[in-house]
Amino acid sequence: MAFSWSQSASSSEYQVQLYDEADLSSPLQENWLTSENFTFTFQNNGRYLWRVRAVDASGNVSDWSENTRFTVRLPPQASSLGSPGDGTVTSDNTPSFSWSGGIADNFRLLVDDDGSFASPALDVYLGTAKNYTVAEALPDDNYSWKVVSIVEAQQVESQVWTFLVDTIAPEIPTLLSPDNGEIITVARPTFTWSSESGVFRYGLVVDNDQGFSSPEIENLIDGTSFTPSVDFPSGTYYWEVFVIDSAGNFNISPTQSFIVQRG
Repeated sequence: MAFSWSQSASSSEYQVQLYDEADLSSPLQENWLTSENFTFTFQNNGRYLWRVRAVDASGNVSDWSENTRFTVRLPPQASSLGSPGDGTVTSDNTPSFSWSGGIADNFRLLVDDDGSFASPALDVYLGTAKNYTVAEALPDDNYSWKVVSIVEAQQVESQVWTFLVDTIAPEIPTLLSPDNGEIITVARPTFTWSSESGVFRYGLVVDNDQGFSSPEIENLIDGTSFTPSVDFPSGTYYWEVFVIDSAGNFNISPTQSFIVQRG
């Protein structure tokens, strides 16, 4: 929308303020200009007011013009979805939804485990708010979500994005080798453990301290075995394997020990 006013003969610049009548505590837009016009793109329908005053080269300020009130009534425009991102896998079953842009008197958030949105798990009208946090936990499942921009009888839908809620950790892996309490004579033992479904990454931790305060090995591993590249001195060692899935769920094996006896 374009705004303009008459020229002031002695002015060197103008101070222009634009307010949303729903919040007069601070300007929606404030400009210092040397010309007698500016443009502004409105993101929401509503009642607005604007005013202008002149400032001369010595810094003298004129009175404000009268407040000019006007109404903006724009058709709905689709929002850009933000979070959860499309294809997100999360262990958070009370996710926060956010989006940007769009024009609406009322944004409607729809979340469903069916892409047709026939029976939404979540269906809320949020006014002009562009975020919402789920209050009641969503069951583990695949979900679709979208935002509908509504102005009176007109509606425009955003894109549809999907996300997966997964709060179940993978099964605890079984430590296979070395056996618990085994005495071994090799300096670089190979560690093996069971493969578990749904695992994104395994983690191997080995230490000569049962509290794992300063591990000799602390590695993320794609497979189910690992052979160290450095020798272990003689002594008692403790080891465990943890598992992480793509949602960040975590599980860890019981600790086992083994003894290295060299020479």
